[in-house]
This record gives sequence, C-alpha cells and structure tokens, in this order.
Amino acid sequence: MTPNADAAMAWLRQQIEDDKAAAKVATAGPWHENGMAIRGGPRSYAPQDVIADCDAKLAILEEHPESNEGAGCGGCQHWPWPCPTLRLLASAYRHRDGYAGHWGTV
Repeated sequence: MTPNADAAMAWLRQQIEDDKAAAKVATAGPWHENGMAIRGGPRSYAPQDVIADCDAKLAILEEHPESNEGAGCGGCQHWPWPCPTLRLLASAYRHRDGYAGHWGTV
C-alpha cells in the first residue's frame, strides 16, 4: 500500500466511524412521520438511518481491501488500489477537512 492510499483509506474510515458515533448519541427523535421528514432535515438524518448507512459503508471498505500481492484491490481486482468503488465512496466526504481531491478521482 502506498502512503497516500493508506492515508486516504484511514481518513475515510475515520469519517464513517465519526458519523456513526455521532448518530449513536443523537436524540431518539422523532425524525420522521408517515415518511415525511420533521425537524428540518431529510429522513436520512435519523440516527438509525445514519448508523445503517455507516455500517454499509464500512462493509464496502471491508470488501475492498488492498490485495495480499499489493497495489490492487482484493475485492474487485482493480488496479491500482484504492479501486474506483472506494474512490467514489471517499468522494462523498469531499467537503470535509482533510480530504485530498485526488482521492476521489476515478
């Protein structure tokens, strides 16, 4: 793994884990009623939805590790690693401090 790729994936994992931790301590709601958002935000801001989203993103990270041979993705076999799947996942956090623009380039 290159130092840049290592830093990118560590940063991405930390963003997801931070979101999940914040959702776990958020108020119980109500966040939605009859499918409509209340409290001024989209339904996807409800803590249980954020936690589910973070769990899915962490599972994607686990499915796309660097291969044992190095440089490529052990999940989709794309070279170089991080693969396009992880780069797209990282791009969702492009407005956060610490993001490097080339991480999300596919």
